[in-house]
Amino acid sequence: MLYVIPSTFACEFLFCQVFTLYFLFSFRDMALADAEKKLKNIMKKLDSVSSNFITEKESWEKNMASVEENWRLKCESLKAQSNGHVDDELQKNLGEMTLKYEKLKEEHQSFRDIADRMIEDKEREIAKLLKENRDLHRSLEAKPPVSHLANPLIATFIHLFSIYSKIVVQAPYWGPC
Repeated sequence: MLYVIPSTFACEFLFCQVFTLYFLFSFRDMALADAEKKLKNIMKKLDSVSSNFITEKESWEKNMASVEENWRLKCESLKAQSNGHVDDELQKNLGEMTLKYEKLKEEHQSFRDIADRMIEDKEREIAKLLKENRDLHRSLEAKPPVSHLANPLIATFIHLFSIYSKIVVQAPYWGPC
């Protein structure tokens, strides 16, 4: 049986190719780990934004209901007082209070509009974060898993040969070494 001893250049070349392949696989694993970390960070931000949004919304609703109830009660008490004996001063106060009530009602409506716009903005932001989350999941799922189960030496050689052939095709010809 005849054994062929590979040249030093061939051994060095094969070593370089194997090292390059190892580096590429470890870089891909690091990139996948980084993407998973970013995905977890986005999920935490989404949860935080959602809980803040719900808290703000509940606070605004309670505040608006309290203000509306307070002014409704004041208006009703003034109406009840004016029913017994109406005099000019009470009538004037009632008119002022009614104007204030109407102004506050308009202000309440403007705050409600602002709150609605803020809610819509938060919902759009949440939808955007959910879409980004879906896209990240899809991109992670779309990447083929790295398989080391097949003959790793053959897979390494095929991969290195494809890289080498791309380099040779792209590199300018410099003549014989």
